[in-house]
Amino acid sequence: MAKRASTSSSKPSEWTRETLPRVVLVAGAESALREESLASIRKAAFGAHGQSDGWVVLHGPQHQNEAEALTPATVLDEVCTRSMFAADDDPKVVVIRSADLLVSAHYRLFEENLASIPDTATLVFECSSFGKLKTTGFYKKLSAQNAIVECNSLLGEYGDSPALEQEVDKRARALGLKLAHGALVALVARSAKSLGVIEEELNKLALAFKPAQINPTAAVPATLTLIEVSEHDVLELCSATGTASAFDFATALLDGDARGALETLGLLFDRGIVDAKKPGKPITQEGAIVMVVLGALTYKVTQLQDVREAIEGGKSEFTVFGELKLFGKRAEDVRRSLRRHTGATLRNAVEALFTCYLDLRRGGADPRAIMERMVFKTLGREA
Repeated sequence: MAKRASTSSSKPSEWTRETLPRVVLVAGAESALREESLASIRKAAFGAHGQSDGWVVLHGPQHQNEAEALTPATVLDEVCTRSMFAADDDPKVVVIRSADLLVSAHYRLFEENLASIPDTATLVFECSSFGKLKTTGFYKKLSAQNAIVECNSLLGEYGDSPALEQEVDKRARALGLKLAHGALVALVARSAKSLGVIEEELNKLALAFKPAQINPTAAVPATLTLIEVSEHDVLELCSATGTASAFDFATALLDGDARGALETLGLLFDRGIVDAKKPGKPITQEGAIVMVVLGALTYKVTQLQDVREAIEGGKSEFTVFGELKLFGKRAEDVRRSLRRHTGATLRNAVEALFTCYLDLRRGGADPRAIMERMVFKTLGREA
């Protein structure tokens, strides 16, 4: 077998059997992109069929002190041992699924043993986030070898989703579907903003409309007739899998949108709070949800008070927003809230928050009911 190159492209789709790095780190919140990266690595190692006994999958520990957890010694022993039933010229690829805890705890050991991995083998770590790895020498060495695949969320920093919408549209066309703009927006809005979840809904639409299937890696022929999908079709056939953040609730409430705030609150209690930086780990405990939501609201109210006080003290809005690093959508949210609120309404919001904290400490009442009363009190209405 030819000796592999010392460096390679950072795109898995461009790797070949000879250019696969010894160690690859596939990390990021977007599970669909991680799956595609693993599929590309498998194709590079074993060809289009992807079948080989040299493809070995192990699973990392899910929590600290897990009984019989996978150890670095087991991983390194596996990757350095030839597959008994694989063809003589087949490489060996060992994939460690859910490797977050394993790598974060033992990255130094893996770094020290990078050179011990045979040229005919590849060790792949699949992680849902980079965690502290980006500050380590292990990360820097892999980066120098172009052996890191970032699979970050396609949502923008301020919650915008043009990159996600473009990717969804491309995948819909690969399935023979043409989403109207309203349908595309509705699908993204109703989803959990996860490409993997949206892909399931696209497959559901494809089953319903039975379009001609297209090779996802090939360009869509200009002469192919795509089946039109309307917004009504999306609302009729696709599940609502959307989640919300505590700040979505705080923004709706401070915008005076009682209905939006109550609907978001219900969504938080029913489906939990999902942090994009901690995929697969939603906050579902009722007490924890309440504390996170109240923390977000307290932060927003305090921020508005500080901004208003600074502007009334003679500073320009531009200067204040720059000092607080408020840009884009965040700046527009604050600007909109400032137009609605006076010092009196903000003091009313603080009083509503204080009352809510007291009611929760007394106990005996349903936390959701207490939060709903807080919504109406903040808006100066009776529940």
